Amino acid sequence: RYQASNSMDYFGATSRKFRFQFTLVGALSDRTIRAGFHNTFSVADAADGAYFEIVSGVASVKTAENGVRTTDATTYAMALDTAYTLDIDIPAGGGSKRFRIYAGTSTTAVLDVTITDTRLTDGTRRTNVGIVATMAGTTASDILILHSLGVGTVEGFTRVMG
Repeated sequence: RYQASNSMDYFGATSRKFRFQFTLVGALSDRTIRAGFHNTFSVADAADGAYFEIVSGVASVKTAENGVRTTDATTYAMALDTAYTLDIDIPAGGGSKRFRIYAGTSTTAVLDVTITDTRLTDGTRRTNVGIVATMAGTTASDILILHSLGVGTVEGFTRVMG
């Protein structure tokens, strides 16, 4: 796992941006990866957040607050040894969460989903930011190569990236 040292993120005060770039290696089966804004540190699903969940190479997107989750029906089957970029954009109001996946160097998203809800906008429940990758197998094996992980505001990202 690689996560920020605090769990102070909530939505609705300023925009939030998460970007995770990685390559899946080893095998797809028996692996679970959660990446984005969430508060899990183990194989257990997050109680709070807006995050990607990749189970045995199939990516989906979720929002959660106090254990109540929404999972969008759209999924994307990933492949080994392909670089992926996962983006989450949350505007200042926090009422929508946009999730995108890019494969390789393409600038066209292979998954582009928005979940509209007001989860985590009252500041009561908060999340961490980062990734948790676990495997169910009994023999140690590689899961992914982390290329970069970034968090900030949508406006800051746009300023830097153009």
